[in-house]
Amino acid sequence: MLKGLDVKYLKHFFHFAQPYRRTAWIGVAMLPLSIACSLLFPWLIIQVIDGYLSHGNIDACSRQSFT
Repeated sequence: MLKGLDVKYLKHFFHFAQPYRRTAWIGVAMLPLSIACSLLFPWLIIQVIDGYLSHGNIDACSRQSFT
């Protein structure tokens, strides 16, 4: 799968990335939170449209956004 030359480049890369290892792990750990937030916004829009706007209840929609 990996050629000998690729492994050599990876070792070289990881040697220079060593000081940033902690930051990289924090970034990897934050990925699920980032994905969840990316999925949450469209879900909230669907809830507002289906729950309030489709029934013509615009006042409740504006009341929900400020509370």
